[in-house]
Amino acid sequence: MSKKHWIMLKRGLSEDARHRRRMGELIWTYLHILDRATWDDGIVYEWKDKDEAEEMGLELRTLRDQRQRLERLGYITCKRNRYG
Repeated sequence: MSKKHWIMLKRGLSEDARHRRRMGELIWTYLHILDRATWDDGIVYEWKDKDEAEEMGLELRTLRDQRQRLERLGYITCKRNRYG
């Protein structure tokens, strides 16, 4: 069974060249996450790495690694609970 994640996003990244260099190819995963976020609270509900990897045409491991790198760099926050 795949796990669901709640993902919160950081704003203002395009204003600083340092962020653009750090993100590199991760920008595409970040934009995909941003596209899935709700307008009101910026949270992605019901995220499953497997489903999102399929949608983006990526290997599951690639998407998972990129999401985890974005989290380590502080660009997103992932929260997991028992049911979602």
